[in-house]
Amino acid sequence: WSRALAIFRQMGIRGAEPNVVSFSAMISALAKGGRWDLALLLLDEARAGNVTPNIFTYNAAISACERGHQWSGALQLLTEARSASLADVIGLNAAISACSKALQWQRALLLAHRGAFFPTGAVRLEPTAVTFNASIGACGAGSHWTLALQLLSEMPSSKVQPDHVTLGAATSALGEASQWSRALLVLEDFQRNRGLAADQISLSAATAACARGHAWAAALGMLREMKARSFEPH
Repeated sequence: WSRALAIFRQMGIRGAEPNVVSFSAMISALAKGGRWDLALLLLDEARAGNVTPNIFTYNAAISACERGHQWSGALQLLTEARSASLADVIGLNAAISACSKALQWQRALLLAHRGAFFPTGAVRLEPTAVTFNASIGACGAGSHWTLALQLLSEMPSSKVQPDHVTLGAATSALGEASQWSRALLVLEDFQRNRGLAADQISLSAATAACARGHAWAAALGMLREMKARSFEPH
């Protein structure tokens, strides 16, 4: 990102004023480099230079906040994007993830339930697998395992296909609440009905759930399966 920023600065010196495309690309590079602070400064610089942010600019800035665990900044930017009719599901998902990572599970779930369907012009934002995964993860952070299962059950009606991240988030949420039997049922359901075998993350979460619930035989079974698949317990 430092080299990209140097090139970006050279544009003005050479008389080529940065536009919204170059600002968006630079903010995205800073987000990927973990420099959320510089990304937000650059966004302010764009506004000061009469460069109007577009949907890509906002998404890049929200992603920068998400990577930097700046949940309040992510929410503020999402609100601004919504006011300008520039919000989409990518920015929404990043904001939900930012709240989830910062253990702001109530805000994450509020976004998931209300924000995922807010109208942007004539377009309604529909939840994706990322939306559900971040929301289920937020349930784990808030010890709301029943809501995690509810979200999991809502995915088919939303025409969203669960993936390994979904499985890991669900088993982790159940594991945090010591719901070991339900964690094992979720693992079985994914393998039997969805064709998704448990991975290292979900097996580790299920093992931890069994241990918390003093289900030692089940925990030992999980450990044996992990060993057979050359997985290291987390």
